[in-house]
Amino acid sequence: MKSSTGHAIKQRKEAKDVFYTPEDLAKKCISIAEKYAKPDDLWFDGFYGKGVYYYNYPYGCEKDFTEIELELDFFDLDGEIEEGVCCSNPPYSILDKVLQKTIELNPRVINYLIGVN
Repeated sequence: MKSSTGHAIKQRKEAKDVFYTPEDLAKKCISIAEKYAKPDDLWFDGFYGKGVYYYNYPYGCEKDFTEIELELDFFDLDGEIEEGVCCSNPPYSILDKVLQKTIELNPRVINYLIGVN
């Protein structure tokens, strides 16, 4: 069954999908990604927001982020995040574009919080 709500959200002329992830939910996502991560992996938050993912990444790990409101655009990244974990809550209105860019970055682990209808 196709969701008309999800389709309508992706077709908005103006995105209204700024959603700050609750800390408990971010921690749950991180704990799932940790099962597949290696100790030396770079943890990357492409959609920093208020930093709830970034500041809850495993203690002592190497980490980095982008945030459009801080003029660090995820889509401007060059290269790859080969030995890395992309773990974040991307904007749903541009999800297809986010997934394509993430695949181009070539991380070993991708764990995004995505609403499913």
